[in-house]
Amino acid sequence: MANGVDARLAFQTIWGVGPVTARALYEHDNISSIADLRARVVAQPGLLNENQRIGLKYYEELQQRIPRAEASEIERRVREVSPFLLPSLPPSFYPPSRSQ
Repeated sequence: MANGVDARLAFQTIWGVGPVTARALYEHDNISSIADLRARVVAQPGLLNENQRIGLKYYEELQQRIPRAEASEIERRVREVSPFLLPSLPPSFYPPSRSQ
């Protein structure tokens, strides 16, 4: 990484890593890249919590964008089953469908 700001911003793109953890990784643990972090986590698994380790494991996949058509299909399916998952909520609680 070019500098600490770049490293901290890169760390914050990992699911579950916020500014405080990103700063600690860079300043306290002297980690300056995602690759360095991966190597260090192998040696020190407690460096990240479980959610952060999962975010690091799937880092590249989580950085990919979901095509709009796929996101729309997921939304449609969630809306279709949501009344069954949360039957006690009144219909007015659910936001209106974008297709209406």
